[in-house]
Amino acid sequence: MNNNNRNITNGDRGRSNPNHGISNMIIGNKEKFTLALGKYAFVPCEEIPESYLFWLRDKANLNPSDRSVIKAYLNKKYKKPKKQRKPKK
Repeated sequence: MNNNNRNITNGDRGRSNPNHGISNMIIGNKEKFTLALGKYAFVPCEEIPESYLFWLRDKANLNPSDRSVIKAYLNKKYKKPKKQRKPKK
């Protein structure tokens, strides 16, 4: 009987590196990106629920560059329009 199974290592379980060797979770930039891992991996940013993006920004263990991309995207998407000033007479 040929057993092709191999032993599972700690790296396979993600104990030593929870991101499985991926240093950045974001692929792209603040204009257009996708996630490399997780529930919404390889889904365009427009299709990722805002609640998930807010959770990533606030609670997830992200590196600073990934967090800044998500912050910039959310800031741009939810930017309040400036109030127009009345012209002085």
